[in-house]
Amino acid sequence: MKKTTFSDLYTPRIEARFRYASDHQPVPGPDIHPETLIRPNITISREFGCDGYPLAEALVEAFGTDTDWRIFSKELNRVVETDSTPLDTLESRLDDQARTTFEEYLDALLAHKPTDYMKFKRLAKAVKLMVRNGHTIIVGSGGAHLTRTDRHVLHLRLVAPVEFRIRNVAVRLGIPTDEAERMVVEHSNQREEYIQKYTRADVRDPYLYDLVINNERVDVPTMVRLVTDTLRARGWTA
Repeated sequence: MKKTTFSDLYTPRIEARFRYASDHQPVPGPDIHPETLIRPNITISREFGCDGYPLAEALVEAFGTDTDWRIFSKELNRVVETDSTPLDTLESRLDDQARTTFEEYLDALLAHKPTDYMKFKRLAKAVKLMVRNGHTIIVGSGGAHLTRTDRHVLHLRLVAPVEFRIRNVAVRLGIPTDEAERMVVEHSNQREEYIQKYTRADVRDPYLYDLVINNERVDVPTMVRLVTDTLRARGWTA
């Protein structure tokens, strides 16, 4: 029997959401100018074992089923590596000047180029295009760093003591505490190294984020209220 992993339970259905985004580019109404149409985005960085995916899913639910908010995570890398069609469709909507500027930005962002940096560049391009489309929640994937120059992006960082994260993983996956502890230690290191490898950014830097939340003291429903209140206070949502 195949062993259940963390990603089995928490990986969103990226392929469906990616294709939905490429087919649902917003079109402003006759009385709305494109430059005044605010479609905010959210990035969620989290220490392994925090409620990043549950928060993203709860936010989509809070925004309402009649909206087009969607979730993307590092797992979309599987899509952009194997099927370029959705990514190419979104990129084709950029004019020549915007496309050139976009490529120059990504090259500068990834000036330190590991041998496999092209894979991450495609992921970075997907993130930037999704944010350009708006109403996207980026979970992980270095979202806060990749979108740091974009307007109308709310950056969140979830942290918690290691004991809380171990208990959280053990309960959610239904595994023994010692196995959960191993996963937390292993994946925490991998997550930080992944972003530093390509961008040299330190995801632990609090100045990258608008809100840094202690997940042990603040549950998901409360975080949802914090986020929605912040978006309203900035005038980004009604």
